Amino acid sequence: QFHIEMEPFHEKMEQFHRELEPFHEEMELLGNRLEGAITTEVAAFLRDELGAVTSPEADFHDAAVRIVEDADINVDDGVVRVNASRGNAREILTDLYGPQRIGLQDAFDEAVERAVNGLSPLRIQAD
Repeated sequence: QFHIEMEPFHEKMEQFHRELEPFHEEMELLGNRLEGAITTEVAAFLRDELGAVTSPEADFHDAAVRIVEDADINVDDGVVRVNASRGNAREILTDLYGPQRIGLQDAFDEAVERAVNGLSPLRIQAD
């Protein structure tokens, strides 16, 4: 008897789920676009901080993807705040760009520390 009485409720829930599916898809697309934009900004930041101490061929996109995946991201009133784990960011930057270092090790280490500090948090003003 209980199952029979619950059937209209289940049907209504299924209908509600079908109606919300396009909204969920749109939210996923928006989330992907936001993550892509944040990754682009983080890559530009890394290029600014590490470009002088890495080879000209250094690609900062991969590091940005890894850092953004692990970071806490908050959006508030047109400001995106990326708060990356310092230890994780340092490890990613050292692993990826240590072999591409040019110049002195101390200069590279200082640039990595500036980048790590700038990523905790990095504030991006949305236009």
